[in-house]
Amino acid sequence: MLLNTNFFIKSYRSITTLISFFIDFFLLYRKFLKKENEQTLRQKTSREFAKKPASEHKFTWIHAVSIGETRSAITVAEIILRQDPNQYILLTTSTLSSSEIINKIDNKKIIHQYLPLDVQKYVNKFINYWSPSVCIFMEGEIWPNYFLEIEKRGIPLFILNARLTKKSYNRWNKFPKFTKKILNIPRLISCQDNETYDRYRSLEVTRLTKSENIKYANKPLHVDDSEFDSLNQLFNKRLVYIIVSAHDKEGEIFLSVHKQLHSLNPNTVCVYVPRHPSGLKEIIELLDNDKISWTKLPSQETNKNKYVNDINFYIVDKFGVLGTYLKLSKLAIIGGSFIDIGGHNPIEAIQLNCPVFHGRYIRNFHEVYRELGELNCCSQADSKADLIKKIKSYLSSTDQMELARKNIKNIIDAKRLSVENEINNILSLKDGDYL
Repeated sequence: MLLNTNFFIKSYRSITTLISFFIDFFLLYRKFLKKENEQTLRQKTSREFAKKPASEHKFTWIHAVSIGETRSAITVAEIILRQDPNQYILLTTSTLSSSEIINKIDNKKIIHQYLPLDVQKYVNKFINYWSPSVCIFMEGEIWPNYFLEIEKRGIPLFILNARLTKKSYNRWNKFPKFTKKILNIPRLISCQDNETYDRYRSLEVTRLTKSENIKYANKPLHVDDSEFDSLNQLFNKRLVYIIVSAHDKEGEIFLSVHKQLHSLNPNTVCVYVPRHPSGLKEIIELLDNDKISWTKLPSQETNKNKYVNDINFYIVDKFGVLGTYLKLSKLAIIGGSFIDIGGHNPIEAIQLNCPVFHGRYIRNFHEVYRELGELNCCSQADSKADLIKKIKSYLSSTDQMELARKNIKNIIDAKRLSVENEINNILSLKDGDYL
């Protein structure tokens, strides 16, 4: 017996309503783990909302979850405000870390609050309070109760910089009728890569387009000038490179690479940025076992008298400081690509004029790496030996280094302009239009 779409919609709403009776216990547990606080508890259950401006204003609502998505959401917000400075942006997130980024924005037209959970009673209260004129969800954020209520109220909905992983595709594909209904609610889904476009098309989504990755237009990561100057003076003429988003089990690979690079050039310094806190413990144990001296960054958290020239391995253990160390570095090695994780976004390194080296596991950002590789802004290594060989070749060629940095500037400038034009075109679409 084939079940119709309404059955799945009613089932989803019933299940989420039932779950809501236990939400407080779940959120309290997360608060105990320091993943929530009092404000998130109240806002995620629509018991509290952020303060609105005193007079009536048009609101565009943008939702993002992760740190990367939030930075892209801020970019979209700023593009919208340049076109219409009289409106306000409601920017919702789900995590404490992403909210920290928004709190640093000096723009009173951007209002932040945590998104209520996808439960019908929470959704209704939230939309009743804010009454957005346009809704934008970033990347992989698809919430059926929100989408259905937005459709019911006739509010334009867009998904920007959409990314649909194979795992998510397989999950949605189990309920084809329900999926077709939900995913055809947005006026347009703008995909950041061809794989996502093809997966949505396979799910019978009709209003699709392929656009530039919005991350190209994000502001470069913040650089602490005082910290940069201090370390630049400390390192003097030493060769500094950075390993970014190193995963557990990659520490051994990268330490081996560093030892070989250091043997080739004793002035080599590594700045190591683990992806997770467990990676910090892993790399310290490996360094201690090999009796390699190390210290932690940023310097303002460490006794500067401990910074001596015989230390050539620095470990970053603070969130939000990556930009400073990318700017210091001659090149970046991106983790999550030397074991089967799928790789991480190289654009943040590129924006700070830092050419990228990576492994072969890059399916998460395959097209970005391909484009940058064609312009000699990044290079793939299939083994430790290959990585060392390619880094050595790059550093020995002044022409190659200058070409990479020139191409980086050109691609960032071109992509930033393209992103802004595409977003303005997408948001100007009328009902029934699509690119």
